[in-house]
Amino acid sequence: MRGPLSLSSLALLFASCDASAVPMDAARDDDAAITPIVFTASADGSERTDCATTVAAGTAIAKHVTCPGELIDGALAMGRVGDIVIANAHARFVIRTGSESASTIGGFGGGIVDASIEGGADAIKEIFPLFDFGVARASDVVVTDAGGDADASVTVLFDVQPLGILAAAAPGLSRERPVRGAIEYRLAADRDVLEITLRYSSTPGDRGTTITPGLAALIGATGELERPGSGLIPDGGGGSGIPGVVSEGPTSALAIAIDAASGSLLAVNTIHLLSGAHQSVRPGETSTSIARIAVAATAAEAWALASASSDPLLVVHGAAGDRVEVATASRAFLRTRFGLDGVARVAVPAGDYTVRAGFDAFFRGASASVTVSASGGEITAPSPPSATIHVIATTDGDAAVPVRVTLRDQASGDEVLRFVAVGSGDARVPPGSYVLDVSHGVEFDVYEESITIADGDIRTVTAIVGRSGSGKSTLIRLLPRFYEPS
Repeated sequence: MRGPLSLSSLALLFASCDASAVPMDAARDDDAAITPIVFTASADGSERTDCATTVAAGTAIAKHVTCPGELIDGALAMGRVGDIVIANAHARFVIRTGSESASTIGGFGGGIVDASIEGGADAIKEIFPLFDFGVARASDVVVTDAGGDADASVTVLFDVQPLGILAAAAPGLSRERPVRGAIEYRLAADRDVLEITLRYSSTPGDRGTTITPGLAALIGATGELERPGSGLIPDGGGGSGIPGVVSEGPTSALAIAIDAASGSLLAVNTIHLLSGAHQSVRPGETSTSIARIAVAATAAEAWALASASSDPLLVVHGAAGDRVEVATASRAFLRTRFGLDGVARVAVPAGDYTVRAGFDAFFRGASASVTVSASGGEITAPSPPSATIHVIATTDGDAAVPVRVTLRDQASGDEVLRFVAVGSGDARVPPGSYVLDVSHGVEFDVYEESITIADGDIRTVTAIVGRSGSGKSTLIRLLPRFYEPS
């Protein structure tokens, strides 16, 4: 489980990076004659003003949100009437208008606050551009192409200012940078990927500087977070390589990538800093960086879109709803769900791989080897071993009360799974020996049972949870975790 992000851990994260900007060594001979770049954005007069809850196939739209039905649902959703929605028939994104960030103290508008496949739940908290550790401050957010036929676009004019939470956590690290520019968000009618083009130049009077453009992505992940090519992302993980991240939940996936041959990723909790290559920013010249955000049904589909991959496809066959891990000899390359057709199509560089099927976060079965050539590869993954636990719980005589079910490894005591059942519920687990407990808060006893289940088993556990006093209470069970007598 990922814990809350503290200011101290955030400060340590950013302090570990080189946030310096290097001034150009010498002024150009024609400094006096240089005309500063002026970035502008013209509103599309054809922008719709009605409530557009759906988008026709083969079209894309961008418009200010005029009704709640245009927004994205979900626990992470932060869009509001007055923000801008950019959508096609398959994907929907919401861009924050106004002066303040939706989620970040001391942040600004102009970032992406919601993203989902059409009809799906929001997959992010917020994504916004960074320059070194300064943040783009929007001066205007404009619908520049209302769409209706092919592409739709939104343009954000910005300068670079300190990010409030960074300034508080690590004074002097996040600061104003002599950069201004435009962010263009563009969505095509037939692709579920939002392309972000950053164009920027020096502010008047600046003689040039070097900065590192990137994205800050606050991801409220409901599933695993991965760095394609490197595997799962632990708290505090990072390093150089592919500047991208993928999150796959139970029904959809999100991928973010910077269009660069190499870059860096730093992660604490669900805050991810993606950086591309250093850029020289000169007065009178425009520098450009490109990033992409994709939403899709699976991690493999989302990453192929976000990375604009031209790698050959490894086609893996398995059971719809299961997942597959594609790995090199040294590390996992990507985990992704099989589609409804029982096929996963993973873009990978040519080479030797192993595949192993699993479910949820459990990959404990046999693996198979495959070689991917320039024209691709194909393999069937061995089925993963699994069993099913069916819990029927009665709490204080009521058979429809929510309970928490916790499964721990019998040998190590490590928690394997936790889920909520309302009276009854099922969970798929690897075969093994476990201690299962069912609880309903500190006023009630804990029902506990040791179970051993084999591959293919369906085990029913009937739990009677009474009020404290008739057995081992939840409170007494928790006390040893916080207090051990001397």
